[in-house]
Order: sequence, then C-alpha cells, then structure tokens
Amino acid sequence: MADGITNILGLEEKPAVRQFRQLYGGMDFGFREAFAPGLNRIVMTSPKDINGDFEELTINTKNPSESEIKIAQDFISKYKGNKSKTQTFDVDTYENAWTFADTYKNETFLDENETPISVENLDYDQLKEHVDLIVNNATESNEYIANYQQTMKDGLKDFEAKLLSELKTKYDLTSQENVDKANEEYKSRMNVAYDNFVKNDDKYKSVVNSINSAVYSRFGGDLKRKFDKKNVKELYPDWMENSDFLKGVYKNIVYEMPNYKEQFRGLKNADQIEIIQKKNRRA
Repeated sequence: MADGITNILGLEEKPAVRQFRQLYGGMDFGFREAFAPGLNRIVMTSPKDINGDFEELTINTKNPSESEIKIAQDFISKYKGNKSKTQTFDVDTYENAWTFADTYKNETFLDENETPISVENLDYDQLKEHVDLIVNNATESNEYIANYQQTMKDGLKDFEAKLLSELKTKYDLTSQENVDKANEEYKSRMNVAYDNFVKNDDKYKSVVNSINSAVYSRFGGDLKRKFDKKNVKELYPDWMENSDFLKGVYKNIVYEMPNYKEQFRGLKNADQIEIIQKKNRRA
C-alpha cells in the first residue's frame, strides 16, 4: 500500500485527498485540503493515540520532491499502528483486506435485462450489496476465521467435558424424555458458551473490525456519493439533478417557503429552466 503514496502525491488536492481517504481512512487517518491559494497542499492528521493526541503534517501534492514523498511515507508508517492501540484492530489484516477488496473494482455484473454493468455504474443499493459480499468473502478467506470453528472447539473442550459430566449426573438417561431434556440443555448452554467465547476473543474482533474498516475505506467514498445521489433523486425533480443553483432555489422555496410550491412548478417550463441554467453558468 505504501507505493500508492507516490502516485497519490502526483495529483491535485481534491483527488489526492479522496484517494488518501480511500487508502488510509479506515486506519483513522484524516486528510483535508490545506486551502493555500496557488499551492497544491493537503493536511494529513494521524489517528489519535491512547492519550487522545494526534499529529498533523502539511505536504505538497502535484510534483512533490522525493524528500516530501519520503516524509509522507514515514508519517503514515509511524502512525498507522495508533488505531490498534485504542481499538481491536490489526494493521496487517487491514492491509491484506484492502488489497483483497481492491481486486473487485473491475468486476462486471449483469442487470435485470442481462446488460453488463461495471462497479462504478452500480446504484447505491447494488454497490452496498456488492460491498457486503466483499466483506463476507474477505472474512471467510482470512486464515483465523477459516479455522475458527476448530479454535472454539479447542477453547471450550474443558467446558464441554464438564457440562456433559454435569448433565449425566443431573438427568436419568435411561428414559428418552430425559435424554431429550439433556440434549436441549446441552445445546442451549453450549450456544451461550460459543457466544461468550466470541465476545471475549479480541483476536476475532480485531480481524472482523480490520476487514470491515478496510473494505469500507476502499468503497466508502463511492457508497457515500451514490447515497447522496440517491437522496438527491428523492429530494429534487430529475430535471434539476445536475444544477446546484436550481437545487438551492428549489430547496429554499419548497422547503423554506412551502406556500410557493405550486408557483415553483412553473419552472418546468423549458424557457424558464434555460434562463436559470444560463444564470447558473455565469455565477
């Protein structure tokens, strides 16, 4: 993942911030534009340490020097372990899961009409389903999770033996009725034991948290943009979807001055729409 820093620092501020967030946001790094007129600079914020403290680094993007790239790489390397100090989180698991998730970016799907559709053209609900599938696949392919059934069995071996001994003493197993009762109690208490085993297993929680953080860091920005677009479609008429000016006017009139809602519908007149769009382009 470190190689990505070199490529990102060749970009302008906005795309650099977006790609840094995609790569390292799940580790709790923060990235924002420095808003330095005439300069391409971004601010990196480290994850908080156990005392709640953090560090910041302002770095040039767009043709940075070798030394600046090295400074950025060292900053990421120095602080990427902070999240594991404050949460159940593992850096290696995160990086492996992120790389795994990234392999899904070029997948092609078939819609209801059997028409091929790329990941970038999925709508929000489709992409959310796709991301959930990636999380599931990444989790199942993790070595610790793949062997977890045996881990639980080994971890609860003494508990299970003690429980079986207790049930044999508690129930007269010469009758089928008591055998059934013993089996029911066995299943119930073992299920509780399994649940408690998972809840108290920091390694398990670390793996799951790290995988989720990685996959949603990789696709979270896309999900947010598609979610916002979905809400825009519900909030605004289709004909003003691509005009911030029109959406601002619509929101002001329809939601802040509802008495004018009926009058505003007149803007669907093509000539009036064109006038406002021209005004928007001049602004």
